[in-house]
Amino acid sequence: MSHRDFESLLRPNLRELPTQWLTGCNIAETLYEAEYPVVFTVETSIGLLLAYVAAESTTGMWQVMAPISGHALDRLKRGTLALRAALTASSMWLVLVENGTVRKGFIVEERDIPHGHLPLPMTPLLPEHEPVLTARAVGAEIRAGAVPASVVSFVAEGVRSSLKALMEYSHGERVSGAPRRRFRELYDLPVQELAFGSFQVAFGSPSEMSEEIGKAVQLLREALSWASRNDLPAPGDKEAPWEQIAILRALYQLAPPTRGPIQRLHIGGSWAAGISATLTSTTRLRITHELKKLDDKIELTLVGRIIAFDDERSVLTLRQPHRGPDMRVNLLPSAFDPSRELFTQRTALVVVFGYWQGQKYHATNVVEAPADYDPDRHEPEDWFSDDRHPVADEDYEPPDHDQEAGDDEPPDSEPDSG
Repeated sequence: MSHRDFESLLRPNLRELPTQWLTGCNIAETLYEAEYPVVFTVETSIGLLLAYVAAESTTGMWQVMAPISGHALDRLKRGTLALRAALTASSMWLVLVENGTVRKGFIVEERDIPHGHLPLPMTPLLPEHEPVLTARAVGAEIRAGAVPASVVSFVAEGVRSSLKALMEYSHGERVSGAPRRRFRELYDLPVQELAFGSFQVAFGSPSEMSEEIGKAVQLLREALSWASRNDLPAPGDKEAPWEQIAILRALYQLAPPTRGPIQRLHIGGSWAAGISATLTSTTRLRITHELKKLDDKIELTLVGRIIAFDDERSVLTLRQPHRGPDMRVNLLPSAFDPSRELFTQRTALVVVFGYWQGQKYHATNVVEAPADYDPDRHEPEDWFSDDRHPVADEDYEPPDHDQEAGDDEPPDSEPDSG
């Protein structure tokens, strides 16, 4: 595109910029380059400016220039300030530079720059600065300069609670009370950028990455993929209902309720891996429907190690059954005494017979695993016979042990995000 072609796209009657303002327009620091510098700073007679190449021609380049402070430049380099936000924060000029000399220039606003010639909103300076997650809330009541506080709270806390559920599952633990700081940092992501046209938050990566975080991200992608289509089965491993519940509960935290200012929540970022997911109140109803399906009774045998036993609540914690995350097991009367004895003996490996129902696992019997059982080679359902799996009393109502304090539960009724 020649400079004349680009200039024809500009709004007529723009205020001309006195070119003497930008004498001595020399590149001070190149911030990003392709075949030539694309984003850089320049030293001028009026101070340090941030420059972005908006269009090029054989004889010169149209550059968007704007003043930038040292603090803002540092944020831009660290990825906590988006490029477009840095360019449009205050005064802005559009100049034609040929052979290092400013030939002409205009005093402009963001709306004066032709479409496609500014960085997209939330675009960072460098690819490695791309936010891992973005959440954009859309609704009739969400307008620039008038974003309800409930929207800000829902988006920020929804992302945090969703990631918390997935991180707890992938790390095989549940955090009671105040989580350890290092674990909390995995899901309490830093906010890179806020935008208030529709309300949008960009989240940066955690301070460290690990195999467990990678697993949580993969589960998030499964959740978003399921939410983006209506023809997919429930996300997660059908042989591991606890995994399905972790994914559905995480997604529930992001889906807007029926009542409230948020009509749609768009999820993006590098962790979404190109999946275009738009969550609505209909998504929330789908999640509730899938969770109710998991209330059906599913016979399930587990093998693991008892690492905690709660007499008062009739609950034990099983270490990594099926090589998955640790699991809370609700004990029916027939399983209470055997499991307590095995826990006291610190038995290396136990077999738990029971069933999954009501989004919880209920044990009917617990026995010591035989010495020749290898959990890495054998499947418990194929190895153990039914004679050690007593049928639970049909009239017995298992205690409703709530999840540990601080866990996020999908409520029975639709909450109001307002």
